[in-house]
Amino acid sequence: MSKKTIITIVSIAVTSIIVAISAVLIINRINIAKKTVSTGNNMSENGKLPTETPSEEPSDEPSEEPSPSPSASPKPIVPVGKYYIKVNTQANTVTIYTKDENGNYTVPVKAMVCSTGYATPKNSKYQTKGKWTWGLMIGGVYTQWETHITGNILFHSVPYLRKGDHNSLEYWAYDQLGTTCSAGCVRLTCADALWIYNNCAVGTTVEFYASSNPGPLGKPSAMKISGNVECRGWDPTDNHPGNPWRNVIVDVPSPEPTVEPTVEPSPVVVPSIEPSEEPTPVVIPTIEPTPDPTIIPEVPSPSEVPIVTPTQNVTTTPTENNDSAE
Repeated sequence: MSKKTIITIVSIAVTSIIVAISAVLIINRINIAKKTVSTGNNMSENGKLPTETPSEEPSDEPSEEPSPSPSASPKPIVPVGKYYIKVNTQANTVTIYTKDENGNYTVPVKAMVCSTGYATPKNSKYQTKGKWTWGLMIGGVYTQWETHITGNILFHSVPYLRKGDHNSLEYWAYDQLGTTCSAGCVRLTCADALWIYNNCAVGTTVEFYASSNPGPLGKPSAMKISGNVECRGWDPTDNHPGNPWRNVIVDVPSPEPTVEPTVEPSPVVVPSIEPSEEPTPVVIPTIEPTPDPTIIPEVPSPSEVPIVTPTQNVTTTPTENNDSAE
C-alpha cells in the first residue's frame, strides 16, 4: 500500500470522526432547546436550567452577589405556616407576624434590625426554599444560618472571613446593621438569623416593602462592637460557648418605639369668682351689769330694846325618871 493511499485513508477517518462529534453536539443542542420550550423558556442567565429546591449541603454554595430579581412572582403566593415575614427595605427592619383568631397574619411577635442592599427585592412576595448552616459569599467570605428566599437573596448573619471560625466576624459590617449596605441579601445578627432558621419552616412567605415606619414593634438597635478589640471578632449574639462577649456586661439598647403624636389637652378655664360685698358688721350692744343693792340691816331704836332684869337662881329638884337608860 502506497504512502499516498495511507494518508487518504487516515484523512477520511479523521473527517468521519469530526462529523460524528459534530452530529452529537447538534443533537444535544436540539434536546436542550426542546427542554427549554417545554419549561416555558425558563432558563437562567448563565444558560443552565433552573434547579429544584437546594439540598441541605448544596454543591454550589450561594453567593451574596445577587442577580436581579423579578419585580413580581409568576404565581400568586398563598401564605402557609406559623409565621409571615415582612422586610422593610427603607427602615431596614424585619417584623415577624403570626395568625390572629381569624387566621390572618396580623399579630406581630418579633422585630429585628437588618441591612438590605441595592439588589434587595422591592414590593414583592416569595416563599423560602432552603436552609444552610454556613455558606460561601462573594469575595470569599462566609455567613451563618442562611435561609434561601429567592435567586441569590438570603437571610443570613454578618459575613465572616473564614468558614466555621466564629472569631473572624467582619466587625465593621456588624456596626452597619440598620443601614443599607449589603449587596442584596438581608443581613441579621447571628441570633436573629438563627431564630428564622429554627422557627420559620421552608415555604414561609417573605414580603418586601418600603416605608419610613419601621413597623408596629419599632426598630431594634444592634450594639457597636468595633471599640472592643478583644471581642469584636465575635458576634455578641452568637450562642457559641467560646463567645467572649459572655463575660462582658453589655447594655443592650431597647427597640426604638414608634413615635405617635401626642395630643396636648386644651387648657381648662376655671371661672374666677368675684368676691361678694363684705357684710355689714352686726354691732352687739354691751349690757352694763347693775350692781347688787346693798342691804343695810335695820337697827332697832333704843325704846324697842328689851331690858333684862336679873332674877334669883332657882334650884330645881329633879324628879325620878323610870325611863332613863341603863
